Amino acid sequence: MVEPPDVRSPAQKFDELPFPVKVVLVTNLLFIIINVVLAWSLLPVKLDQGLATLAGAVIGLCVVAWQTNRGFQNLIRSQENQAELERAGRLHQAEIDASAAERRRIADKDVLLSAIRAEVVYLYGAASEAATRAIMFKIMYEEMERDRSTPPIKSLHFPTFDAPIYRANISHLGLIGPSLGADVIKVLSRADGKDKNISLDAPISPRNLIVIHRGNADMMQKWASDLYHVATRLQAAEQNTAEPGTLAQTERSRYGALTPP
Repeated sequence: MVEPPDVRSPAQKFDELPFPVKVVLVTNLLFIIINVVLAWSLLPVKLDQGLATLAGAVIGLCVVAWQTNRGFQNLIRSQENQAELERAGRLHQAEIDASAAERRRIADKDVLLSAIRAEVVYLYGAASEAATRAIMFKIMYEEMERDRSTPPIKSLHFPTFDAPIYRANISHLGLIGPSLGADVIKVLSRADGKDKNISLDAPISPRNLIVIHRGNADMMQKWASDLYHVATRLQAAEQNTAEPGTLAQTERSRYGALTPP
C-alpha cells in the first residue's frame, strides 16, 4: 500500500519537533553561520567592514529575538499556571467556606431543636396540670349543683402560659423546616403570656361553672396532646429517626384516645 505524500511545509515540520530538538537545530545553525563568517574572514578576499557589522548585527538580533520569544512563551505558561493555581485555590476556599457554613447551620439547628423541645415539654406538663385542675373544679361544682348551692363567684382566673424561647427564636424557625415549624407555631402561639380571666356582675351559676371548667379541661387535654406530639417530632428531628407525622395527620387518633372530662 502506497503511503500518501507528506504535504506539510518545512515550517510545520519544524513546529512539530520536540523543544530540545529545536534548540539543537537552531544552535547548530548559528554555529554554521558563525563558522561561515569566520571562514570568510580567513580568505584573502577582504570583507567589507559594513557588511561584516551588518551580518553580526543580524545574527545577534536573531539570537536575541529567539531568546525573547522563548522568554515570552515561558512567561505566558507561568502566568497560565499561576492563574490555574489561583482558580483552584479559590474553588477550594469556596468549598471550605460552604462546608463551614453548613456545619454552623446544622449546629444552630440542633441547638434550636433542643431549646424548643425543652420548652414544649415544660408546657406539656403545665397543660396537663391545668387540665387536671379544671376537672377537679368541674367535679366540685357538680357537687354544688346537686346540693343546690350557689357559690358567690363573679370571676374566674385561668392559668397563664408563656414561651419566651419560642418568641426569641421565631425568626430562626426556618432552620427546622416548614412542616415542623408550622406545628411548633401552632402549639406555642397559645402560650402568649396574657391573662385569661372572666369577670361578671352577678355570681356565676354552678351549671355555667361546670360548662366552663369542662370546656377548659377539654381544651387543656387537647393542647397537652398536641404539645406531646410536637415534642416527639422535635426529638425525631434531633435524632434523625422516623417522622411521627404532623399534628393534622394524627389529630383524629390522638384526640379519640383522650378521656372526656
